Amino acid sequence: MMRPRFILFIALGGSLLWSGCDQGPHVVSRTQYLMGTLVTVTLVAPSEEEAAAAFEDAFQELRRLDQMLTTFDSGSEVNRVNAAAGKRPVPVSPELIAVMEEALAVARLTEGAFDPTVGPLTALWGFEQAEPAVPAESAITAARRLVNYRDVILDRAKGTIFLKRAGMRLDLGGIGKGYAAARVAHLLRERGFPGGIVAAAGDLQIFGRKGDRPWRIGIQHPRDRNRLLGSLMATDQAISTSGDYERYFERGGQRYHHLLDPKTGRPARDCQSVTVVTAEGSRADALATGLFVLGPERAKALLRRLPGVEAILMDAQGKAWVTPGLEGAIEGFAP
Repeated sequence: MMRPRFILFIALGGSLLWSGCDQGPHVVSRTQYLMGTLVTVTLVAPSEEEAAAAFEDAFQELRRLDQMLTTFDSGSEVNRVNAAAGKRPVPVSPELIAVMEEALAVARLTEGAFDPTVGPLTALWGFEQAEPAVPAESAITAARRLVNYRDVILDRAKGTIFLKRAGMRLDLGGIGKGYAAARVAHLLRERGFPGGIVAAAGDLQIFGRKGDRPWRIGIQHPRDRNRLLGSLMATDQAISTSGDYERYFERGGQRYHHLLDPKTGRPARDCQSVTVVTAEGSRADALATGLFVLGPERAKALLRRLPGVEAILMDAQGKAWVTPGLEGAIEGFAP
């Protein structure tokens, strides 16, 4: 069975709901289904009326970004690049070039555990389909051969992206929501709102404060939807979670989830969830995927080399580990 991608909850005023408060700052929120998930924008605002125009602009920006990044519309920028794979470079917007530069930077950091060319594998597994199935091994092998971030040629001067081999496909699902959340949060801050959260399912960009205090972010336990691993107080941070409970199906008692290891072509097996806390949404989003695929030991080794990045990892056996910067900072931590 499939599971919706709800990973992080925002705890406002002591609850796990977005709502205004009778005391303290007025907090308002709106939710729409965009980018294949529920996206909620929450703002500290004098009134709902003053927030209304900002919500409209925020969701319009999300729709624009979705049109750029989606693989479900043949006319999107990403799909125009995919259609020309092995044939020619494709002119794209400077914005997509910037997203791809970040995607390739994380691909290099994670030695390909995060790979924006994973598209042939994600299309093969079909987790978005009503009845996904385990592909044949021969099909996995063929798709895996088309996945290699080193075969993406970016030309910033000409503004083009070229996939070197026919059949290659970009899939920016592992970075796009984090980028979109960060972009919209930036726009809302520029409009003068003192605090808010843009939450694209498990990818959050937090800015400012809720009155005189940070925002409380609850982190869902990967094996109990009614339980939290703990909560963090956050401001001006991005928080992203990747977990094997986000989108999955079961066959023969085996869980098959959407976080695919590009090297095997199959779901990564060594983690239940990874939560990344850092400054910017696209980096948090992509790293959460890459660290999950790397597995606990390689992920820990990489995190020790990444200043400004904190994380919570839960391995396949349910044992949790946190980076030193989060030790003692997770309230009610209960792995």
